Amino acid sequence: MFFEYRFLLRDSMVLIALYPSLKENFTKNQEKRIKQIEGLLQFLTKEDILEFEDKSNLQRRAKMHWFITAYWQSFASSTGEVSKESIKEAKEVFFEFMIYPFLTQKGKEMLASMH
Repeated sequence: MFFEYRFLLRDSMVLIALYPSLKENFTKNQEKRIKQIEGLLQFLTKEDILEFEDKSNLQRRAKMHWFITAYWQSFASSTGEVSKESIKEAKEVFFEFMIYPFLTQKGKEMLASMH
């Protein structure tokens, strides 16, 4: 899905500038996604899959997760065309730096059982 509709995230600022009515929808969707990410982080923390030193900043962490995943395509398109490979790279980089370091032992065992 990210690949099929890559232009929406890649060109979001241009689209918002050209179509101001899109800004409200984009902002609402962005807020919705950040809340979903925050809820997921809360769930994974509660289930002892992820552990963060400071649990009080999950909303900011959720915003950072959204920002990285949403704007990776802009970054990738600055050095070439967004491709399925660049989207896969984004997932791998995101997981390596934003998820894996915070996995608990339970989380690491779950990950190992998936491979």
